[in-house]
Amino acid sequence: MPADTTEILDAERAHLAASRAALHQMRAESADWRDAVGGNSVSTQYLKQMLHRRMAELELDPDVPLFFGRIEYAAALGAQADEVFHIGRRHVASEAGGEPLVMDWRAPMSLPF
Repeated sequence: MPADTTEILDAERAHLAASRAALHQMRAESADWRDAVGGNSVSTQYLKQMLHRRMAELELDPDVPLFFGRIEYAAALGAQADEVFHIGRRHVASEAGGEPLVMDWRAPMSLPF
């Protein structure tokens, strides 16, 4: 874990930059909603509508922080490993199914926050 305030702030800034880049990538990947194809015309329209909503939800609002808290686990205090989880209003991951950069505040893992 970072030792002094400067290192902590630098680490948080780097994490914020990485989280914003990942959110941008998530939005770009959902932008292909116009080419989505379902099993029939009804499911195609439903799928396109859901993907369009998803893309809109991933819009970055500069007035809203991407994360507003964090949970730290320390092995020295009994945790299985040293881990830091950033808590925000949406889930952000660097890749589909990957480790979260920002965890949704409603997720069970966020309960201690």
